Amino acid sequence: MSTDEQKSNNTLVETRTVLASRRTVMAADRSLMAWVRTALSMISLGFTIYKLLQAFQDSGGVLRRPDSPPQHRPVPDWSGHGFPGNGNY
Repeated sequence: MSTDEQKSNNTLVETRTVLASRRTVMAADRSLMAWVRTALSMISLGFTIYKLLQAFQDSGGVLRRPDSPPQHRPVPDWSGHGFPGNGNY
């Protein structure tokens, strides 16, 4: 094997190694973005369901049996905004 061929092979190996590491980083970025996208959609779905049920209840819709005792909320309304922010569920 001549010196020129060896230099050519080394350059090819270095180029492929650099490209492989870039692909790995891009794949990790895509995975992270997918997890973040999924988490945000789950949070927004939870808030949407909560607001939908709240609007239904405020409009006079029946969500429970008429003979059941009145229910008191154990947690204030504003706590729904704090729990997702600090990671406490």
